[in-house]
Amino acid sequence: MKQSKLKVSEVGQYVSQEYFEQHTNCYKENFPGTASSFTIPKSLIEKVINLSPQVKGIRFMYGLADQLNPNSIRILLIPCSARSEYSIGNQAILIKQGYYDHLGERHSVLQTCELISTFVNDIKRRDQELNYKEITRGGFFGKKKLLEFIKDSQGDQITLHFSYKEEIIHPILEFQKENNSLFSNWSQPCPPLCGGKSEPEEILEEENDDCLATAAVSKIHQQSSEKVLDLYRVFRDNKLLDMKGGAIYYELYYFISPYVSCYIDHQTNKTDLLKSIYYDKITPFHHLLVEHKYEEALAFLKDTLSEWVEDYQVEVIEL
Repeated sequence: MKQSKLKVSEVGQYVSQEYFEQHTNCYKENFPGTASSFTIPKSLIEKVINLSPQVKGIRFMYGLADQLNPNSIRILLIPCSARSEYSIGNQAILIKQGYYDHLGERHSVLQTCELISTFVNDIKRRDQELNYKEITRGGFFGKKKLLEFIKDSQGDQITLHFSYKEEIIHPILEFQKENNSLFSNWSQPCPPLCGGKSEPEEILEEENDDCLATAAVSKIHQQSSEKVLDLYRVFRDNKLLDMKGGAIYYELYYFISPYVSCYIDHQTNKTDLLKSIYYDKITPFHHLLVEHKYEEALAFLKDTLSEWVEDYQVEVIEL
């Protein structure tokens, strides 16, 4: 994982009217016939920010409720934590009660990942040249910036617009101020992990890894970890997405992995926990892949991810 001089809570910036029009029009041209703007109550954004002291910002993620209806898009408000104040990556907090969409409806962790996978598959269907793994799932705004935007603007809601630039679907937030609009652009896209370099700031390397399997395998195999991980990547890229329900669990792994990895990283028995994951979860999964038992491997993956969600999710008290 990387760090930046920019605090994670301050991610987000204003953009010009010209920038807004250029890139929102680009989205409409590339994905015609689909909804491209969504209203979100300010009170809902504030509620999500206040769910936990861990919240450093909100990841606005994209879901699709009905695969046959490209206009059934749901904007999912995912509260995120971070390893440090200056982390570039962020982690979706695993909340037992689930996550709100822009309509105020709530979805469990698994339902959220199903919505995301349906959206990504729809984008992939529309543009076959796009790589499934690299399609944008959402964008992150820091807590401090969001609260500033809300305070500086009028009305009781904001509008999120889809824009498109360099094969990335950017969320742009529009706020009303007197007779003008203020447009705020994202800084961190999530395809599927939210850890890319976002600003031309000085970058410092950290030893942590947001991918749980990579962290566990590296702890055991060290120098030869890439060879071991390649087997899982081949299954992910060439088998999993074509299996029934595979895309949902693809999304679920990347959705929960950073949060679980971060939790483990802060424990005094970190090494023992990673070894337990390796021997109890990764090794049996590895054997199934070696034996080409892919359906059994998917079933094992489902059980493992469901167990991690149950073990690491937190219950929040809403005010």
